[in-house]
Amino acid sequence: MDNLKTFLRKMSFWVIFIIFFIVGKEAVHYMKSENDTRQSIKKVDAEFNDIIETVRSEGKNGEILSENLRLKVMEETKKRLSTTTNQLEKLNTVTYQFYGFYFMNTRARFDYCEGLGIRITTFVNAFKSSHKNELEKADAVFHEQNISKEKLWSIISNTSSFKNTLELDMESAENQGVSKEEFCVYLASEDSIDLVNEMHFSKRATDQWKILMNTPLSVLN
Repeated sequence: MDNLKTFLRKMSFWVIFIIFFIVGKEAVHYMKSENDTRQSIKKVDAEFNDIIETVRSEGKNGEILSENLRLKVMEETKKRLSTTTNQLEKLNTVTYQFYGFYFMNTRARFDYCEGLGIRITTFVNAFKSSHKNELEKADAVFHEQNISKEKLWSIISNTSSFKNTLELDMESAENQGVSKEEFCVYLASEDSIDLVNEMHFSKRATDQWKILMNTPLSVLN
């Protein structure tokens, strides 16, 4: 249990947003012109798999690999957000990030744990409730641009880098002495509700949260 608590305090819980961030712009074009971007997504997918393997090979005993991956991409995130003054571009970037964060915890993690025979409904419901306002804003951003979040999910969830990142996420638990089953059992318990409060998007990605919630929809016009 001590290993579990230590791991939960350190773990990012939002690694999958990385995939959405990197593939995001290509995915927008995909939804408007499917044939134009399949090769682009394939290229980005391969590049990100290379990053994952680099993190694995450079990782040291006791390190949380998914956290190392998050730090690498957060550096890139800051660069991208700081190099543009275009509010629409910033809003779209953080909207993709939010969806990645949201889908990771309400869909990908649920499916993974269910595959182990453990349903984490308590965690998922608490997470959805906690991020109700953020989801409404993200949905509005996509709706105004005629972008389908379900099509986005279908694109990203089928990339190999998405699946490899989720595996890395769960491997990180095992590196801390926490089995995948133990991790999922915790998420299925009432104790996971406290974790949801600690991992809110506003706390895990404060700058992105501010852009998402404070940028008016009028920038889309």
